[in-house]
Amino acid sequence: MDIRIVDVAEIPAVRALPRLGDFWVLNDTHVALCRYDTDGRPLGHAAVEFSMANAYWAAADMAWQLSTPFATWWAAHPRYHRATQRAA
Repeated sequence: MDIRIVDVAEIPAVRALPRLGDFWVLNDTHVALCRYDTDGRPLGHAAVEFSMANAYWAAADMAWQLSTPFATWWAAHPRYHRATQRAA
């Protein structure tokens, strides 16, 4: 499994991606939008019509091209590691 990070704070080109919402691209063919309630609990998924999927495919491709492997990103951001955080 290849887990990657797109840090919108560090890569200006991807700052518009969150407006698309949370979505999955499946088999480079199908797009499913993830739905959540106001508390962030998953409600399910909604299929995107094939004719509307191009924007999501392009966004996913751009995100992948600009992303960083998680291990590399994690090593560069020790401030997020629990062991380095001080107890309150």
